[in-house]
Amino acid sequence: MKRYRLILAVAAAAFVLGGCGNSGRKDMLKPYQVSYEMDAVLDNSGEMGRADFFAENLCVVTGEEAYTDELIDAGAAIIFNRTDREVLFSNHAYERLYPASITKLMTALVAIENGDLNATIQITQDMLKGLENTSLANIQPGETYTLEQLLYGALLPSGNDAAIAIAYLVGNGNLDNFVAMMNEKAKQIGATGTHYVNPHGLSDDDHYTTAYDVYLVLDHLMEHEIFSQIVSTDQYTAEYQDTDGKTGTREFNTTVRYTSGSVEMPEGITVVGGKTGTTTPAGSCLALVSQDGAGKQYISVILKASDRESLYEQMDQLFTKILK
Repeated sequence: MKRYRLILAVAAAAFVLGGCGNSGRKDMLKPYQVSYEMDAVLDNSGEMGRADFFAENLCVVTGEEAYTDELIDAGAAIIFNRTDREVLFSNHAYERLYPASITKLMTALVAIENGDLNATIQITQDMLKGLENTSLANIQPGETYTLEQLLYGALLPSGNDAAIAIAYLVGNGNLDNFVAMMNEKAKQIGATGTHYVNPHGLSDDDHYTTAYDVYLVLDHLMEHEIFSQIVSTDQYTAEYQDTDGKTGTREFNTTVRYTSGSVEMPEGITVVGGKTGTTTPAGSCLALVSQDGAGKQYISVILKASDRESLYEQMDQLFTKILK
């Protein structure tokens, strides 16, 4: 077998992408051509086989002209049947947008696949620099946590401090090493519309993703039971050790309103779990795994909704695609 590099160019002018640009962004964050790279396989006769990237276990958006919904006006919105590998709705799936704390899904994936859940790290003041007045798990210098506890802290209350601590722990004390691991994992799973510069999602022009790439990350995360265990939890108590060896506790509460029960799921659908993200440039974002009465799983992603109320209204509207 011969293996070649194949580039799938998704033109911004085509119907797959739509206008959601912002003149204040760099060009990479405007609707424009996005190239998704994949390993294409030629058999010995020269016939083109199925590209690895478009494997049979992935949903593939081949066109968006069939999906219309006037009630959905976020920067990007998708809902895929993960069980049957069927696209139920897709709008701007390949447009590069700021991910905010949706970033922490990749942080979790890299940590779960490369770290020891029982490994520990002591929090230092240097780790927490620059995170003031951002979303925090409120872990403090001198406290020692396991990787598993930090995953709860990053995914439930969306702690930027917990995400940084994960990066130092799994990246062997080097933040850049961990971010490189994030970008390498994105490349491995075909998320080539994505680039990371940090493990938490605070805004940077070079830090972006697409709704489709978020689907790819979530799809891989759902192969790990620990992830489902964490994101299905509404509250978690972490027991840490302080500098004197004494035990203290820290409460982590989910920011996903479906999981907390502050927003009801539509009848016939249950939430497995997910991740929120909010910054001014990114708007309100939500990536979610849900399940219908027959046990089929769905992945839905909304990026850049105008506010949290609109975010959940539009996610509810995506759920109607399941119930049709």
